[in-house]
Amino acid sequence: MGAGSARHQLFTVNCSCAVRYCGLRRNPDYNTKNLKEIYERNDIPMRTSKKIVSLVLAVMMVVSMMAVGVVSASATDYVAKVGDSYFETLEDAIASISDITIQNNTNYHRTGTTHAFNKYKADGTVTLLADCEGNGFIIDSGSNLTIDFAGCKYSVTGELVGSNSTEYNGFQLLQNSNITFKNGSLYSNKASFLVQNYSNLTLDNMVLSLQGRGTGQYTLSNNCGNVLIKNSTINAPTYSGGYEANEKGSFAFDVCRYSTYPSVSVTVENSTINGDVEVSATGGDVKEGLKLDIQSGTINGEIVDDEAPAAAEVTQDASVIQNVAKIGNTYYSKVTEAFAAAQDGDTIDIIADSAGAGVKVLPNRFKDKGFKVDFHEHTYTIDSTLVGSVGYESQAFHLEQNNKITLQYGTITSENAKMLIQNYCDLTLKSMTLTPNNPTYNNYYTLSNNCGNVVIQNTTINANPTPNSFAFDVCRFQSYPSVNVTVKGSSKIYGDVEISASGSDAKDGFSLTLEGGTMTGEIKLDASAKTAMEKAPAKTEITKKDTFTKEAPEGYKWVSNGAGKSTLEPADLYAQIEGYQKKAEQASADGTGIRILTKVDKSAFEDADKYGYVVAKVSNKAQSTANFANMKANGGNGEKTIDCTGTFNKGITGIDNTYVTLAVNGMSDGDQVAARFFYVKDGVTYYAKYVNVSTYDGIIATYDAD
Repeated sequence: MGAGSARHQLFTVNCSCAVRYCGLRRNPDYNTKNLKEIYERNDIPMRTSKKIVSLVLAVMMVVSMMAVGVVSASATDYVAKVGDSYFETLEDAIASISDITIQNNTNYHRTGTTHAFNKYKADGTVTLLADCEGNGFIIDSGSNLTIDFAGCKYSVTGELVGSNSTEYNGFQLLQNSNITFKNGSLYSNKASFLVQNYSNLTLDNMVLSLQGRGTGQYTLSNNCGNVLIKNSTINAPTYSGGYEANEKGSFAFDVCRYSTYPSVSVTVENSTINGDVEVSATGGDVKEGLKLDIQSGTINGEIVDDEAPAAAEVTQDASVIQNVAKIGNTYYSKVTEAFAAAQDGDTIDIIADSAGAGVKVLPNRFKDKGFKVDFHEHTYTIDSTLVGSVGYESQAFHLEQNNKITLQYGTITSENAKMLIQNYCDLTLKSMTLTPNNPTYNNYYTLSNNCGNVVIQNTTINANPTPNSFAFDVCRFQSYPSVNVTVKGSSKIYGDVEISASGSDAKDGFSLTLEGGTMTGEIKLDASAKTAMEKAPAKTEITKKDTFTKEAPEGYKWVSNGAGKSTLEPADLYAQIEGYQKKAEQASADGTGIRILTKVDKSAFEDADKYGYVVAKVSNKAQSTANFANMKANGGNGEKTIDCTGTFNKGITGIDNTYVTLAVNGMSDGDQVAARFFYVKDGVTYYAKYVNVSTYDGIIATYDAD
């Protein structure tokens, strides 16, 4: 048996029973953590040559054999080898071909305690024999190290390493070294940087993966040296459990000309990069060079230019596949392709900023489980083909009825669309930014809601910077049954909001609920919405929390319910109309007239400039005469204003505390009239709701439009 210098040389011992193997792995004094004590006991300097270490270890092996005896073992007990020497840990194998410096550093990052870790100046090749785990380690300057993982995986689960006070790296590869990792996998669920590299590094047929714990993490960080990534896969940090925010801000790798280091260059050949790549330079200075050359492969992410200077060289061959979205582990080069492939219950992850065509979702595609698009803080710009109903293809997104869709953590923008999102479905916007910028089109709706239940949460919606444009609307549209919009959280609405109803018909109802956030524009009540609200107050509602600051539209006011919620009502102070029946005592002297009775707050009129009734929508079987002679145009329908000025009861009869009545003469049985009270103060006209009145066989009735 020849003498060996490795830590765990196999020994063959002849004995009567069998051939047996033993090694220093049985010696409790021999392990990496006790190296410092061994050195001190034997008066070996902290930085020791490989020859001295070999002599010491050879002596220790003999002593160990004598102390422990002959123990059965096999090479399969070990996880790494150097030549014909076998080792229990990868770190032991590296140490066997290294000069070793033990450093005492204070680990501020994790425990705040002092610990020791080793820095190896390695020269040689280590081969992994099995999947294994252990500490991180530092490869010192001047090393020439190759680790052949031989299809195995090494996981950093023990002590992390790094420069003083930044010990959160799995591996730290220092300057002026030539290092190759090949044919295997590196992983950590503990490090913030899996590999912090300053060396000339080659990754050949490797997979690097990091379990993320927050943003600002790098699977591979390149701060100096020449790096070749070939036939490899680099996975950006991934997240699981309780981390809902986007992963942008963590990177598969970076190209960062750092601090005083002279230059960094990274070349990618036939590799897959799952995640973003960051290009940057300390102080914006490329010094001797900053270069990224993607020659072939697939990028499932984007190149993030972190204010890198113009002198940075970033090139990408046209053959490189650039994917921008994924569903599970299936990637897509276009956002529209991902939407076309999505099934009910799927989530599309947007993995890069991109531009492309508009998106149309047909009815009932995501009706049951729903559908989510997580932009991960990326931006989708619609700059080509637009979508919409047939003949109205002018929109960036068109989302039809009977779908449940969530868009979250991203930005949608367009300069050529005439509407950013046309929505008819149950839609949730969570931490989104909607920003149109079409300077040539007025009357723009950033988000138009024509049907469905819509939640706007922690979202920013910007109105287009053109006249008569709206941040969003609440429009009960055509034959669609209802639309309800809720604004909540820290949402910011920059621009006006319009409320309307097709045909002035509320159908199943519409509502706007302002729970949280801010709104810079006005609430614009279209005439159709006003009429629909008057006709069907039980189906229509505009409310806000009392903590939400927003002025009421002209002619309206917020009325608090005393429980933190306010409802929008007419500001005439008598929006609640008392409708009830009266008979002869309300009829006029000739029995052909009626009186309209409504409840008012008399104090509202005492300082008014003008007040009275607006009488409208007169219709009859036999044309009315007398006071309504001038209202026969258009089939007897029209509008007549009866103004009252001066004394409060001029032209108005029957003032009784807070009640007033108006006698309308010249009506026949079956005639119908709608009327409301108004007053003018400081040039602003305030109206009550309409009261509809009719006469049937001499019985006078007042009733709401419902």
